[in-house]
Amino acid sequence: MESKSDYRKEFDQQRKKFKPYAWIFLIDLVAIIIVLPILFFTIEFDQSFLLIYSIITLAVLVAIMPAWNKYNRCPACKKHLGRDTVKHCPSCGVQIR
Repeated sequence: MESKSDYRKEFDQQRKKFKPYAWIFLIDLVAIIIVLPILFFTIEFDQSFLLIYSIITLAVLVAIMPAWNKYNRCPACKKHLGRDTVKHCPSCGVQIR
């Protein structure tokens, strides 16, 4: 009996589950990079606004991390794939993309 070596379908299913979290992360990242500097230079606001904005941003980023850790795993060996986009699992070598 041969072991399965192509896990592309399973990995695609995992990625679909992560997409809502990725959108939240992307929106938050855009807000950090674009909106905050615009607000900083155009509107006078007190330091409490900056503190609240920073706390919300940090909370969103911390909330994304468990989802990233859960869904960025090899479907075969369940080990974390790292941050690079790979076609094969670096641990067990099965095809995931």
